[in-house]
Amino acid sequence: MAYSEKPEVQGNGLPEVKSKSGKFGDFLTSTNLKNHFRKRIGLLLFVTAAVGVKAVIRDHGPVHTQSTAEGDQFSHPDSQTTHIINFIAGKEKVSPDDERGFWIEYIEYYCLSKNIPLPENYKKLGKEELIKKVESLGPGIFTFYDTKNLESAKEKMPTDHTKFDRYTYEKIWKIAEECGSPRVQWGTRKYSTSHSLENRSSYDVFTDTISIDPTAGKNLQEHLLAEYAHACQANNNSVRSTFMVVTTGLRLGVKRVLGKNFGDSYKEEYEIPGSYEYEAHKVIEPEFLKQIKNPADKKPLELKDLLAQVMKQLEESHYGTGDNGDEEIVIDDPIDLTAGDGFEDHANSAGNKCPGKIDDVISGNSGSKDGKDGSL
Repeated sequence: MAYSEKPEVQGNGLPEVKSKSGKFGDFLTSTNLKNHFRKRIGLLLFVTAAVGVKAVIRDHGPVHTQSTAEGDQFSHPDSQTTHIINFIAGKEKVSPDDERGFWIEYIEYYCLSKNIPLPENYKKLGKEELIKKVESLGPGIFTFYDTKNLESAKEKMPTDHTKFDRYTYEKIWKIAEECGSPRVQWGTRKYSTSHSLENRSSYDVFTDTISIDPTAGKNLQEHLLAEYAHACQANNNSVRSTFMVVTTGLRLGVKRVLGKNFGDSYKEEYEIPGSYEYEAHKVIEPEFLKQIKNPADKKPLELKDLLAQVMKQLEESHYGTGDNGDEEIVIDDPIDLTAGDGFEDHANSAGNKCPGKIDDVISGNSGSKDGKDGSL
């Protein structure tokens, strides 16, 4: 033997031979590996059952639609969900709870990133008390967020930045309904990468709840649609969605055993065709964005409305320098006269609905350019 010391005797009477390959080799040649995977497989089976049951049983109830003279009005059984969707769609103003959600995330992410104890009962504090907690953490919190002081920090708060547009409002609510009407709240999921702690909006398949990052600013709408993509997966085919979640967990588990950072491994999931994250964000989410950004069924303006907008723009126009360098009348936000035209192909392919038949989208039958690379 290469070792000078006397070999230890195991319970079976045989000497224990130590591996020369280091700690990782010891791990592979011991029963720890079997025990490790036995525990993980047991956990994954439990997760599979729990996710499957939760995906079938929807607790929140359907979206309620009420017809009024102004058009359809939508609401969710959960009042916070109704407000957040309406706020993101531009129909409602920012509320004190929205501002509280921002400061809670502001404190939480900073403290966890810096390993600073979180303030006691901070989630129960009012807006003004939360602001005092922020100031008590010192100037480091403002430096962390690339802000100078409290006033510049407030500029990152959710604001009434979205102009109300009935088409967008109705389309977001229709997507919510066709995705199983999940609950929506403020908050983020946090995980550590090899470089830092990251926070992002997320969808919890166990509680059928979407958490939106309140610090996302003008990207709130994109964040919401991105997480509706996951809700769409679960609402479409709970068994298939559960299987994808489990296979993601298995891949992450293997990479963890091999010593890879969890956060880094999870990022790679977004680039694996057929994975849970790839399908949601490379296949389904682009379809949602097309429906909002390039509406096929958005009708052109009536002539009287078009003339009214032209007159308004002329009143707001000013002299400036044109593309050729000459002075001319400049209109900052010209009217889009193509609304409703040129999108027939999208109307026929995407159908202006939640891409409920995910298999069709993935195979390319929906006409989506993004779908052809997402086959399993």
